[in-house]
Amino acid sequence: MNNSDTIKILFIAGFERSGSTIVNRVLGQIEGFVAWGELRDVWQHGLVEDRTCSCGKRFNQCPVWTDIIKSFFDAQQGKITPQEMIALSKLARNAFYLENFGLPLPRSVNLNVQKYLSQLENLYTAIQSKTNSRVIVDSTKAAWYATLLKESSKIDLYVLHLVRDPRGVCYSLQSRKMKGELASQWYNPIHASVTWRFKNVLSEKLSALESEQYLRLRYEDFIDRPSYYIELIMDFLKEGLSEPLFKENEKSLEMKVDHLFAGSPSSRFNQGVVNLKLDNRWKKELNPINKTLITNITKPQISEYGYLKGP
Repeated sequence: MNNSDTIKILFIAGFERSGSTIVNRVLGQIEGFVAWGELRDVWQHGLVEDRTCSCGKRFNQCPVWTDIIKSFFDAQQGKITPQEMIALSKLARNAFYLENFGLPLPRSVNLNVQKYLSQLENLYTAIQSKTNSRVIVDSTKAAWYATLLKESSKIDLYVLHLVRDPRGVCYSLQSRKMKGELASQWYNPIHASVTWRFKNVLSEKLSALESEQYLRLRYEDFIDRPSYYIELIMDFLKEGLSEPLFKENEKSLEMKVDHLFAGSPSSRFNQGVVNLKLDNRWKKELNPINKTLITNITKPQISEYGYLKGP
């Protein structure tokens, strides 16, 4: 599917702490792209919790989001609330897992899932309309959410499956938890490793939806050669790049003000010139026992992804 009547979405799939926030923000610097983080959570983290937007204002005071949300709710004429969208989101997620276990869904559940999808179409339509964007980058990461979006005839979905070495992921999660970041719940190495495998397996299955619209990319490679991989992603999206974001062999760029309300705190609020640098502290600082546990639990996939033999 690819026509002027559809909304083109680049969906970043994968696991937490895999670099999705920085990749999202870099892509958001491209003319015609809007990349504002994990859009599934706009109802909870944005409207209900009123988190601070990366522009510096609270979500409900951010003029850009206020305009988008007003457009969305004006179209609903009071027929939906943020709380109802949160409830529908949970129902759609549960329905996805039930279907994967081969359990039949009641008609009422299917109707509510379709209602949720219809409202998501309205949200993306409002974003596209108010930002005049060609591509919306959504770093929600959850495979069930991408599977649902793929059912829409109004959405032209491209999946960027972003992976990162699980030992680096677990080290990051553990470090953030020690700093008291509430979002870093997956800090136990065994739990994190099992979940990392599970979520990446689900993300791999997205390739079956339409193989030409699925691309797997290692975060480490993106940071190592950002200019090359930006061009690769643009080719994948069948989009043109008016001018390079990075000069050859350079890894810094000027980040314009954007409007993320969720994502990694360490990279969400960086403004001005941002230098892309890979955090490899885990190689020296990760507990050797934890490193061995993580390697053994995730071995089938880290072998396939090339993490046992380097770049």
